[in-house]
Amino acid sequence: MNLNILQRLSGFLLLSLFLFSACPEDDGSMEEIPPEITVFNNEGFYIVNEGADGVGTGSISYYHRDYETIVNNIFQEANNGNSIGQGLKHLGIINEKAYIIASQSNKIVVANPMDMTKIGEINGFQNPTYILQTSPDKAYVSQWGADGQSGSIEIVDLNTNTITGSIPVRPGPQELNRIGNSVYVTNSGGLFVDSIITKINAISDEVLKTIKVGPAPTYMEVDRDLNLWVLTRGEIVNPGNPSENIRGRLVKIENDEVTLSLNVRPSANSLCINQTRDILYFVQNGWVYEHPIESTSISLVPYIERSFYGLDVDPQTNYLIGLDAKNLSQNGDLIIFDTEKNAVDTAEAGSVPRISIFK
Repeated sequence: MNLNILQRLSGFLLLSLFLFSACPEDDGSMEEIPPEITVFNNEGFYIVNEGADGVGTGSISYYHRDYETIVNNIFQEANNGNSIGQGLKHLGIINEKAYIIASQSNKIVVANPMDMTKIGEINGFQNPTYILQTSPDKAYVSQWGADGQSGSIEIVDLNTNTITGSIPVRPGPQELNRIGNSVYVTNSGGLFVDSIITKINAISDEVLKTIKVGPAPTYMEVDRDLNLWVLTRGEIVNPGNPSENIRGRLVKIENDEVTLSLNVRPSANSLCINQTRDILYFVQNGWVYEHPIESTSISLVPYIERSFYGLDVDPQTNYLIGLDAKNLSQNGDLIIFDTEKNAVDTAEAGSVPRISIFK
């Protein structure tokens, strides 16, 4: 073979070896860029961002589990920058529609949950707080009234999206939960303090009874045995003197009777329950605590040494979702904890994130 050809061939081989050795190995250090998320399905969940100081413009975020990515302001992006309203409190997915409660705007905005395009509005509310479907054609909405004291449950026709009736209840109705044909309402007291939950027949819309549970009942969960658990917040009477403050309670109700009432710290919040509905979680004293439903005492050891404005359990993963609202005037964080209490992801949500909503 010609010497020149041999030299050129040797040079080519050396150059090839150099280029190959210079190429970086795929060691997994290059992060995969997630695709743009434009469909909001059950591969993720929503976060309701209340808005600054509880009355600012609220927003909705969506977190995709597989991509570990959050998309903020999804309603505004889908509706030419138009906002939902002020003081967002809750979002219910009902009959393949999203019902978003804007408490300070006295309305419910109805949207397509898959892309958050607006479908319509339901007006005529006075400080609404929570929505619960009670039949294929009907939903209940708790509201405080114009004076913050005239509590009621507004009846909504889901076919026409109009208010068709009202059920008077105690002041400050908050969360709604259902067992069979009965709906239970926590009545926190509105601008003051109440201690009652109300039981309503979801078919006849009649109040059946009231149950005294403790000061400022706000949160509820139903366990695997269909017992109702209520977390009351208590009352901060004197921030400078904790001995004057009134403790809250974690209360178990069986067949409409209180069978267990445990003291918790004032301002306890965010009761939620795990996948198997046998372990409760809540926030008190600046930390997260767990409470197995068979336990008859509150644990002295915190589950997670961190406080949250909102706390939920993802029903698909059983992971704990903590919402940090920071100083109630800026964007907050979503923090996800696995079943070993490890923080596996953190993402910036909107202003004052308060609750996670799952399909």
